Amino acid sequence: MPTLFQLLLPLGTALAAQSLPAASLEPATSLQVPRAAHQAVRLVDGRLLLVGGCAAASCQAVQRSAELFDPARGRTQAVGEMTEPRVAHNAALLPRDPAGRVL
Repeated sequence: MPTLFQLLLPLGTALAAQSLPAASLEPATSLQVPRAAHQAVRLVDGRLLLVGGCAAASCQAVQRSAELFDPARGRTQAVGEMTEPRVAHNAALLPRDPAGRVL
C-alpha cells in the first residue's frame, strides 16, 4: 500500500499525493484561513494540526487560529485559537504524551 503524505503550501492550499517521486500532486482542499509562515504538525491519528502564520504573503496580519486537516476526508476544520498570535514559530508533537498533545 502506498504511503500517503501531505504538503501544505503557503496561502492556504493543502495538497495530497502518494509515494514520491512518481506521484503527481493534486489539490485536496482549501484551508479555513490562508496561511504563510505557519506550523504544521502530523498528529498520531494522521491528521495535521496547522497553527498560526500570516493571513497573506505580506505578513501584516499574524494569526492565532488553529485548524485540523484530515487527509482521509480531504477536509479542514477550525479547532480554536492560541492565546497569542504566532508566525515563523515552532510546534512539536510531544513524543511520550499518551494524549498526543502538541507543544
